[in-house]
Amino acid sequence: MRPHRAFSPGLTGVLPLRETRHLVEVLRARVGDRFTVFDGEREALAEVVDLGPPLRYRVLEERRPEREVGVEVVLYVALLKGDKLAEVVRAATELGATRIQPLVTRHSVPKEMGEGKLRRLRAVALEAAKQSGRVVVPEVLPPIPLKAVPQVAQGLVAHVGATALVREATTTTTTTTTPTAATPINNNIINIIIQRHHDHNTKHNHHHNNNDHN
Repeated sequence: MRPHRAFSPGLTGVLPLRETRHLVEVLRARVGDRFTVFDGEREALAEVVDLGPPLRYRVLEERRPEREVGVEVVLYVALLKGDKLAEVVRAATELGATRIQPLVTRHSVPKEMGEGKLRRLRAVALEAAKQSGRVVVPEVLPPIPLKAVPQVAQGLVAHVGATALVREATTTTTTTTTPTAATPINNNIINIIIQRHHDHNTKHNHHHNNNDHN
């Protein structure tokens, strides 16, 4: 069996049925095959002892790899049309986000998210964590209104037209209390709010400009 990582809450020695099906039916696992299990906090080298279902394994060596960024990184992102939010969740997971909070904003076209889509986004985060070698699986939360975003110790707002880089913002000391496009507030938590309504505003303004000329 080729190298594989499987999510196993608590590293209990028993795989969830979905992981079992993938190992047995897709990867053709056999008793004695070795693979990696992780549970959101740690990972271990494991060996298949029974194909089940559910598949049972024994832990050979527990590991605590230093792959995480070391701080809590929360991504606030406006709801997007179609499957675009899944791509954001995948990329955010690969880049080290620890929590992903969708937002309902004035200009976001979707105004709600069904339970089915939320489950899919959580599955996307899990799969991205497996493929990128992360131990932590980001929590994907139900959407909240933009005005419900809590105050934070450190926050960065990413938006179209911003000129400052995150690297520059996080190494610059400032005395202002008002966050700008990329101004840090403190040092405990990084929150990035992505607003995806620039195109909407551009079209809206262009429409008004045309009316003024007419």
